[in-house]
Amino acid sequence: MELRHTHAHEHLGLPARTAKVAMILELPKTPADLLKSLEGRVRNQIKQSQLACLTVEEGQSEKLDDFYKVFVRNMRDLGTPSYPRRFFASFLRHMGERARIYIARHPNGRPAAASLTLTWNGRTEVPWASSVRDYNPLRPNNLLYWTMIERAIERGERAFDFGRSTEGGGTYRFKAGFGAKPHRFHWHYFLPAGGGALPGLNPENPKFKFAIAIWQRLPVPITRLLGPRIVRGLP
Repeated sequence: MELRHTHAHEHLGLPARTAKVAMILELPKTPADLLKSLEGRVRNQIKQSQLACLTVEEGQSEKLDDFYKVFVRNMRDLGTPSYPRRFFASFLRHMGERARIYIARHPNGRPAAASLTLTWNGRTEVPWASSVRDYNPLRPNNLLYWTMIERAIERGERAFDFGRSTEGGGTYRFKAGFGAKPHRFHWHYFLPAGGGALPGLNPENPKFKFAIAIWQRLPVPITRLLGPRIVRGLP
């Protein structure tokens, strides 16, 4: 059994992992204040995507098809099975106005990046965000995240939660470029009688390398069909 906490609970006496962090940005009063605080590199990347005439749209269920198209493609490229479309449809239906979809769109009309956010308790969280690698040179992710943060500030929110990252990894560095700070997770484990090694049920585990490589080579329609059947058995 895996218990995921935001604080250490040493009194439990359980083995723990602490490699994952939440990347959280404390929001200033205005978007202009945040823009001034960004590294020149990040400001240039946002400007680069604007000069490429990318645009960002905000919506809900009417944007789900575009979001899911990007999500499934990105998960295939990562070598990970994806949730079914109906999962996100249910999420949007139950969360109502708290859930929003953002689409970064190329001038050719195709979605280049997409995200699904949840607003609660004075913050916006990004549980799911994806991009199409073909468009990465145009920096759609930078414009996507800048727009989400800008809207959160305009709504008067206090914080923007970029979601979970492995400390020092690529997504960690991307989020840190916007000024997000790490808040460490503590994952504690009840192990079978007799103990043993902590479970490694994650893509970094070498024993999944072969399966990931195969998945990355499958056509997207096949992964869209098979992914939901597989992902229900993954923790």
